[in-house]
Amino acid sequence: MAYYDDVNHGDSLDFKYDSDDDLADRITRLAAQINVATYHFLKMLAEFDSRQGWKKHGVRSCTHWLNWRCSIGYCAAREKIRVAHALAGDKLPQINQAFCAGAVSYSKERAMTRVATNDNELILIDIARDLSATHVERLVQKFQQVDEHQQPIKPLNDYDARQLRYHQDQQGMWVITARLPQVEGGLMIKAIEEVVRQQTPDDFSAKAVSQNRADALSTITEHYIATAKVNGVQSLAGHERCQVVLHLEQDNQHIDGFNVSKNNAERFSCDAQVLSVLREEKYGRVLNLGRNARTVSPALKRALDIRDTSCQFPGCCNNKTVEYHHVKHWSDAGETEPDNLIKLCRFHHDQAHHNHFTIERNGACDQWRFLTMDGKVIPASPDFPPVNDHPLNTNNVNWPQVSSRVGVANMFGAKLNYSKALRDLCRFD
Repeated sequence: MAYYDDVNHGDSLDFKYDSDDDLADRITRLAAQINVATYHFLKMLAEFDSRQGWKKHGVRSCTHWLNWRCSIGYCAAREKIRVAHALAGDKLPQINQAFCAGAVSYSKERAMTRVATNDNELILIDIARDLSATHVERLVQKFQQVDEHQQPIKPLNDYDARQLRYHQDQQGMWVITARLPQVEGGLMIKAIEEVVRQQTPDDFSAKAVSQNRADALSTITEHYIATAKVNGVQSLAGHERCQVVLHLEQDNQHIDGFNVSKNNAERFSCDAQVLSVLREEKYGRVLNLGRNARTVSPALKRALDIRDTSCQFPGCCNNKTVEYHHVKHWSDAGETEPDNLIKLCRFHHDQAHHNHFTIERNGACDQWRFLTMDGKVIPASPDFPPVNDHPLNTNNVNWPQVSSRVGVANMFGAKLNYSKALRDLCRFD
């Protein structure tokens, strides 16, 4: 192909370079090779996700599988899956060809696939080859804004677009982004501004106003936490969400009138209050009200939270919707004590009670082993291939020898004419 040169760059990564130009040449060539590798990675990923190959052993989604097996964070994993499906099959053939040749980077592909169609992909490729990834990202953002303005306005009572996201930056600061409906958003702004008015001096500099609003949001949060229990508004722990009444008869068991399987009965009662009711089979009279099952006490929960900081299933990082699972179930004489308790998220808690895997203690240490139903250990971390088998090994004869210029933008100080580019893109929209 025209994107490849005829020179066999069989040099090893020995970190010895003749000059700065030689170092720059190797960097750009390796970047092009990474583009090719990423293309093949995404094509395989789309196929893997379509087959649901990640579904074995109770893995929740392809995103969680990438986080576990490929050490890719959730946000980056979700984006790679999106791009992978955008490039799958016969979709966007021109963009596929450019990416496969190493001429377009993943950063550019990620932006283009948000808006690319079979009609406008050639325009996007021309821009991507000549200009930087930043230009491509900005163009796509502008095109999305234009496209959004062309769409009919949604009714004001449509709440589907509401969202709140948050994450911690590298300095540990919380970054919170919210998109709220008009009424709810207006109430929130009014509350913040009222706290700012009551608690802060008349400093109207941009920095002071922004900081005062941040302080006001913290004040509102502290006030809610301090008064929530008094007002009865509070989150419920697993054992507080419901009380399970288990009716026991000679040949049957059911919960509140609905027949349930043994697995579901155990799942419902694992961290809930359980009241067993023994009924006479013939007349249904109550013969005995059993004692409440032992739930995990607050002190024991604190100890488990220190030991198990999140869901203990391999690769799962969920530390929000977690529950306390009896490895040997309470109904089977399992005790409510640390050696028999483990934290699992709700998804893996449900999977455990439906026999997708089993759990056993890993020796005498405070660790657990998860096993498939055929007895194979689910690894806590993936096994990576030997260095000699790594796809970026330049001695691999199957590796394409791309030019060091193939992925370099031909900018030469050029400035993107956004107006013209948007007109060309909108012509096909």
